[in-house]
This record gives sequence, C-alpha cells and structure tokens, in this order.
Amino acid sequence: MSYASLQSLTKSFESLGCSEILIKHLAANQDNEKNQIYMGYSLELLSMLPGRVSFRTPSESKSKSGSNVGQSIVEHSLEFYWIEGGKAPAIAPKAKIIDYFQYPEMRFSGFLSGCENPPDSLRRDSQDQYGRRVLVFGVSDQKVFGTVLTDKSSHLVDEIINSPNWPIHSMFKHLKIKNSAEKEMNPDQLLQELRSIGSKSLYESQILRTLGGATEPFRGTQGAGWTLEALLGIPRNSSGLPDKYGFELKTFLSSTITLMTPEPDFGYRYEKGLTAFLEKYGWQGTKKDGSQRFNGKHNTLGVCKKSGLKLEIENWDIDSNSPNGSGSPNVLLINPESREIAAGWTFEKLAKKWGKKHAGAMYVKAHKYLQEPGPSASHYSFGPQIYCGQGTSALLFLKAIGLGAVYLDPGDRVNEQGEEKKRTQWRVSKGRGVSFDSTLSPLYDAMQIFEI
Repeated sequence: MSYASLQSLTKSFESLGCSEILIKHLAANQDNEKNQIYMGYSLELLSMLPGRVSFRTPSESKSKSGSNVGQSIVEHSLEFYWIEGGKAPAIAPKAKIIDYFQYPEMRFSGFLSGCENPPDSLRRDSQDQYGRRVLVFGVSDQKVFGTVLTDKSSHLVDEIINSPNWPIHSMFKHLKIKNSAEKEMNPDQLLQELRSIGSKSLYESQILRTLGGATEPFRGTQGAGWTLEALLGIPRNSSGLPDKYGFELKTFLSSTITLMTPEPDFGYRYEKGLTAFLEKYGWQGTKKDGSQRFNGKHNTLGVCKKSGLKLEIENWDIDSNSPNGSGSPNVLLINPESREIAAGWTFEKLAKKWGKKHAGAMYVKAHKYLQEPGPSASHYSFGPQIYCGQGTSALLFLKAIGLGAVYLDPGDRVNEQGEEKKRTQWRVSKGRGVSFDSTLSPLYDAMQIFEI
C-alpha cells in the first residue's frame, strides 16, 4: 500500500483506531514467513500488544528440521489484520508473538497463514524482488493492524530507516498519533501530575465516579487509592487497562501492597462456589457474628497453619524457579496431604490479569490522618517516594510466587444471611529493613525511585 508521507501513514492508522505505530526495518535475508520475524526481546513491547497469552508445551518431534525439543514457549495470540492494496483489513487468524523466554528472544509468527490478502514481500521465495522492507504495526486497544512498505512500493523507506530509534526498544521506530497521550506509556507526564499534588498537602478522602464529574466524600478501606485517582481525574473503574499514561497506580498505607484480585478458574472453590468452599476450608469469624471466613498468608514456602493449605506451581522446577517443560504452569492452592486442589489459577488467567494492565506501575505511599472531632472523612497525603516499575510478564509474576515474594492473602467471608464477599488478594510485603524497590523489582524489567 502506498502512502504519500509519514503523516498520511499516521492518519491511515489513526482512522483504524490505533494509538501507537511501531516500525521495524526487516532483515534482508531473514524476516519472512519461514524464518519468522525477529523482534529482539522487550517485555514493554510485549505488554503494549493486545492479545491472549498462553503457554505452549515443548515440541515432541525428534526428526523435524528446526524442531525445538524440550523448550516451552509463551504465545501471545493477536487479533491481527493486514491492510494491503487499498482493500479492507484482512485478518491473519494465526498471527502471534512467540516468547522464547529461555534465550530470551521474541518472534512474530503465523502472520500469513489463513489470510486472504497478505503481503507478498514477506514470503521467503518472493522477498528479494522488493528490495528493502519495513514492517508497520498499528496498535489499538484490542487489535493490531499491519502493512509492509518496500523500495518497490514506497518512497518512505529511506526516511523511516534513517529516523531515530524508539528509546523503549531500539529495534523499532515509533510514531506518535494525535490524542494518544493517555494510552502512551509516559512516566514523566504522570510524575508531573503527582508532583502537582505534592507530598505535604492533606486531601479529604474522596472518590470520582464518572469522568469529568464531581468528586464525593468517601468512607472505607479503599479511601487512599480512590482519593489519589480522584485527584488525578481518574474515575472509579474496573478496566483491564492501566489507569493513566500507560501506568497502573497502586497506593499503600503499610508494608503490604495488594497487586491484583483475580478469582480462581478451576479447583474446588471454582466448581462448588465460595459458600461451599468456606464450609470445607473456612472457619467462624472471631466476632461470633455467624459469619464464615477464610484468610491468612499462603505462599510456596510452607503450609499455612490456619488453613492447612499452601501454594504450588504445577509443571514448575523449584531449583531453577522456571517451567519444567511438562505443561502449563498453573498456580494451585492445595492440600499437601490429600492433594485436593482447593482453588486454582491457570497461567492464561493470571497472564490476562497481570499482563498489559501492570506493564507499567507506580506504587505510591499514602499516609492516613483521622480528623477529630466531627463526621468528616479521613484525610491523606502521598509520597514523597514513588516506585516506578516498567516491563513485566506473567512469567515474572510466577517466579515471584515461586520465591514466596508474591503470596495469596484472601479476605473471603459469607455472613449469617448467606451474603458472599469474595476478596482473592495477591500481595507483596516489605520486610523490616528492606526497601520497597528491592521488594518490587523482581516483578519488572526496570525499577526506579522518584520523589514528589
């Protein structure tokens, strides 16, 4: 497809709902449908691309050329469309990014298979006739669009190849799209807004329920988080996307941080429900209010004395703290004696919940002040330290579980009237004399500390 300028290229992808454009100069003798397209390795890039993450068990072939016996991989299946020749976007149903985490490297694969209108310049038997080639990715919230510019079809190849590399991943060029600032990962812009809030000011507990609406006073245990988001103009939401400028905001009042709260998707609790689970594994509330409860710190380091359960990662090598190649590394809350799975989380479920939403995260210390006398809500201040993590993956999350750094600390209950409250909290804690950046850094490619 021909474009008159980089501006027209940008506008074309913007019209498809894209907020980012990434461009890769393709290798002359590689980067085709047979060899796959080499993409280096960047967890930040992976996190930007929307898709379904799954764990693929090793190849069992011992004779097939190029087979990779004994090596598991992570697949990021994309909803990917080629836009070629002015025709309607054509889906490439098998397109995916393969994460060879052992090496590590990533490759784009399956991008021609089953597609009605794919670019011929990516076929190994045809690529030489096109000269230099550049692959263009347009990224929207849920879809990825692509085209290939070549010496044969475009005069923009020189301009693109000679343009500056993208700081996040030097193998790519990056074009900004107008009005994409809220989606683009931009720590400086978010830090600027946090600094405008300041670390010495007190703010009444509040919540913003709708974008652009008025804030309301808030009472409850989540006041610190809702207040900070309200001050930044972020409405209460349960979106699977980051809060602002590509970052998830996490506030914490103590040495413990709740990372996320995904419910299990197999095991006794999933099959029988919370009430049955609490009847079997829970206990009466200490206030003798007729409630049944389940809580306590559960990790991979030992059995929780309160419940008799512990965390395990199946198909996981304890010594190397990595997949053993026998299957998907699912997380189990298990009775070590009977081997019954009380609750389980598939790798795909954890990858979906952790992935893109936490690709960039800012952890902000909050301080609570009770205002007495009177009925007014609590007040909060924030900072001065901000812990900023960038680049993550489901495997890093699993490795932190394997080390016992990330643990399950639920707050489930069913009251006397049978009303259920589910609170499946995955947390990290800072030990005495240990800094938060060292506690959080195993979850990210990079960790920085800023002050506001």
